[in-house]
Amino acid sequence: MRFTLFKAALLAILSLGNTLIGTEGAPAGVAPFNDLFTRGGKFGGAGGAAKGGKGVGSGLDDIGGVAGTAGRGGTSGSGWGQVGQAGTKEIVNPLSLRYQYIPEAGEPRYTTGEGWTLIKVFGPDKDVKGIPLDVLGYNKNDGKMVVLQAWNSGDDAASRIPLRGILLSVWKTEAGGDVKNLKYIQYENVDEATVLQSIDDAYKAMGKSSADTKVLTVSAAGTAPGEQAAFQKLATGNPFGVGAQKMVADYAEMAGRHVVGFTIDRSKPGAPTTLIVNLS
Repeated sequence: MRFTLFKAALLAILSLGNTLIGTEGAPAGVAPFNDLFTRGGKFGGAGGAAKGGKGVGSGLDDIGGVAGTAGRGGTSGSGWGQVGQAGTKEIVNPLSLRYQYIPEAGEPRYTTGEGWTLIKVFGPDKDVKGIPLDVLGYNKNDGKMVVLQAWNSGDDAASRIPLRGILLSVWKTEAGGDVKNLKYIQYENVDEATVLQSIDDAYKAMGKSSADTKVLTVSAAGTAPGEQAAFQKLATGNPFGVGAQKMVADYAEMAGRHVVGFTIDRSKPGAPTTLIVNLS
């Protein structure tokens, strides 16, 4: 989503009952989430986003060939849900490259009513009162990470870390989790064009519509009519699917992990789009 839409939506939610719709459809207290943007100087509002700021969008992950894919320059591999070769990349802690987290290490983490512990990520030497690269959350008990905002296309760091690398590092170093236990990556309020097109194509491939099927899970091993075609639509040609494939293909600690499916959720009031990457 574009940052301005994200902020506008947040303000609208705050004005309509002071609750935030939960990922499972239940209301969740919004105060901890609001604190992430407003507490003192460090949590100064993220205004000024009209100058091209982006939310969950095309700058999340570079789109390129990955082992086992055949849509964007990749070589055909062992099939969807699998990777063609073990990765060799190490998970780099962004803090070691002068990226910044708010809250800082040792400060209280803010947890929403849904159980998301939230972190704002800033690039090296950037003003932490400005627009963050990412607003991320983790729920270690459920094996989940959430992307509430991402503007990684604006990361001009010489040693740039893609979103997938930041996600793995936050899970490992901040949540204290083993990456083998990361099961879901949840992208909220998606409005990036290529992702939405992939979702529409997946529905069409399976002969379904979001009006009738609010929540749709597409499995790499699925046998429903059109499910294999739908999975390929979601796994190629958009930054979420390609980024997920590269996450399991590139990093040594993700050896043996697979993208096994995607879940589309349009069940919430106002029908915002949530896309969840399912890992195994």
